[in-house]
Order: sequence, then C-alpha cells, then structure tokens
Amino acid sequence: MPWRAWPSRRQRIAAGQAVLARLGHAPGRIDGLLGPDTREALTAWASGPVRAAVYRAPLPGHAVVDTQGAYPRQESVATFYGVAGGPDCTAGIVELPIPFRLAWDLTASITSFRCHRLVAAPMTRIFREAVAHYGAVQFERLRLNLFGGCFNHRPMRGGSSLSMHAWGIAVDLDPERNPLRWG
Repeated sequence: MPWRAWPSRRQRIAAGQAVLARLGHAPGRIDGLLGPDTREALTAWASGPVRAAVYRAPLPGHAVVDTQGAYPRQESVATFYGVAGGPDCTAGIVELPIPFRLAWDLTASITSFRCHRLVAAPMTRIFREAVAHYGAVQFERLRLNLFGGCFNHRPMRGGSSLSMHAWGIAVDLDPERNPLRWG
C-alpha cells in the first residue's frame, strides 16, 4: 500500500480526508495533500450546521421594496425559480449604473449582465442604490465594481447540490478578496 510509505504528516491528512469524506464534506481525492478541496471541506466541517441569515435594514432615505420573506430559502429555490439552467435563468438583464470590470480581465468592462428574470429588477435597483449611496469613486475604491459572474450551471463548491449561480440568482463581486469562505 503506497500510503504506508508517505510521511506521517501526509498520512494524518489522508486520515482527515477520509473522515471528511465519510461526513459528506467532499475533500476530493484522498491523497494526503492539503489542497483547495480539502481546505474547503475542512472549513465546511468546522463551520458546523449553522446557517446564515441575512436581515435587511433600510438605510435612512432608502426604501426597502423587497422583503427577505419574498424570496425562498435554499431548499425551496427550485420550486420558486424553476429548473436550474432553464431559459428563465438568463432571461433577465441587470443594467449597471456604471461600467463594471471583469475580475479575471481588468481591461474588459461590462454595462449589463444576464440573470434570472425574477431578480433582474431588484438587482438593477440594488446596484443603482449602492452606487448612489457610495458614489462611483468610492464604489470603485471598495472594488464593488469587480464582476466575478452570475449565471453558471454548476454544483456548490465542496458539495453536490447546485449552486445558486445555476439559477442566475447569485452575483460574485471582487471574488479575489471576497471568497466563499473566509476560514
């Protein structure tokens, strides 16, 4: 067995990978190496079963038109939005109030992007109000204009369930400094 020839540190990592896999955290191949899949699985395990909730409080002078209760929780997304990857997932167009740069190619910019038809109007409004609140210069200084993507039919990182990107209802901004998990 080749794993017996591995150094003890690599054997311990492999044992941890096996435990993470057994617990359903998808560490990738059990190879005793601490790569991105293993780190993601370890972070997911360490995060525990806690689920995040976002509560929206209106800013002075800004009306909150959409309420948190108007949108489904993750387990009801397919019922609410329909088939992942279906035509509705890219039927909406978000018109951006200022040009955004592509996070992976800072020389390219966009003025709109496609999303699910049910979130196009709220997303357009969110970006318009955010730029109005911060001003274009501060918005860019905060790197909120670095577009990392919206629709992408794929599973969640480290899991088998579909990502919210598979419905076109999630947007990544400044993905380099705003990762999925902070550790």
